[in-house]
Amino acid sequence: MTVLIAGINHTDPTMRQELVKWLTECSAGFAKPDFIAVEWDREIYWRVNVQRARFRRLLKEQWVDASEGLLNTLTLSLGYEGDSHLEVFPADTVETLWLDEGRQYREGDIARFAEHRLALYRWYLPDWPQGATDLDILSRISQGAANDVGPLPEAGDERDAKFARRIAQRIAQGVAHNWAIAVVGKNHALEIQGSMLRLLECGECNCKVEMFRGRASQEV
Repeated sequence: MTVLIAGINHTDPTMRQELVKWLTECSAGFAKPDFIAVEWDREIYWRVNVQRARFRRLLKEQWVDASEGLLNTLTLSLGYEGDSHLEVFPADTVETLWLDEGRQYREGDIARFAEHRLALYRWYLPDWPQGATDLDILSRISQGAANDVGPLPEAGDERDAKFARRIAQRIAQGVAHNWAIAVVGKNHALEIQGSMLRLLECGECNCKVEMFRGRASQEV
């Protein structure tokens, strides 16, 4: 069984486009996957998804000079890990496996997810750069997200074990095409003891990792 793993930064708004491009390349090289695993609880994802309209209004109020295209990109970054794959693999053709099913969150964190994400983006971009292009602005926010990443863990944790277990259990239920995709935060795709990647490899999965860089590392 081959598992293609996308290692992403959850708060980088440029990664949705990069992820869709990679998924499109995957779809050209293989038949459809048996499933696509995403780092969300299904119910929590939908509660965040419905905040996109509010998030767009908040963004417009904060940055009145933002273009429609930029607003669209930032809006779709909210919860992008849970639905980017639908642009390539429609929901009625490929199963979505919710890796974080049952995770407990503080109610305020979910109810005000849009506000919390706006606060992050304001931190990444404290002053609106007059005359900057959309790509310039996205690059600055992307760089802020890259700088916001903490130190790399020395080993995996209980969530790594949970993700690997859910994938293994799904594989055990039967697969037709012998390959799947997992979209997770980069730490879960590291070559360290106890990471989701290592645990899947110990379970005899053939894993191939794509670490996404975001706009921060690309020439604008």
